[in-house]
Amino acid sequence: MFEWLADRFYRWRHDRRRGRPWERGPRARGLFPAYADWGGGMAVDRAGEVWYAEEPAGWAARGVVAEPDIRFAALAVAVLRHPEIAHLAPVRTAGDPACPTCHGRGYPAQLPPKLRYWIVCQCGGLGWVPTALANRPRTDRTAGDIPPVA
Repeated sequence: MFEWLADRFYRWRHDRRRGRPWERGPRARGLFPAYADWGGGMAVDRAGEVWYAEEPAGWAARGVVAEPDIRFAALAVAVLRHPEIAHLAPVRTAGDPACPTCHGRGYPAQLPPKLRYWIVCQCGGLGWVPTALANRPRTDRTAGDIPPVA
């Protein structure tokens, strides 16, 4: 019972739709902020292009994201946060598997509730990944690195 309550509290507390200070930069340039991490910030434009800036507060120097895994996660987070670009949402096909990281939950369940909504899952919160991404060889980790969730 306590874990369920804690999960709901942290989900509310870290709601991705709430604004954060770093989001002023992309918003000023007509972009929809997705998320920021130690490497920079991600945002999406109205055409569905995913942009990256190393200095997320400024966005003076930005570039298009080429990595398919990051593009998918950033687009998923952005469409969940911004209803005005919901038409850009990835569409799940019959063959698309559940996310191998969160096993369909939309967040890394092996993390404590306090961290679940600070860390973006590879599915961007959708609970699934496209088959093309699921079948891609992962060079940054092995399958044994993330334990399955019961």
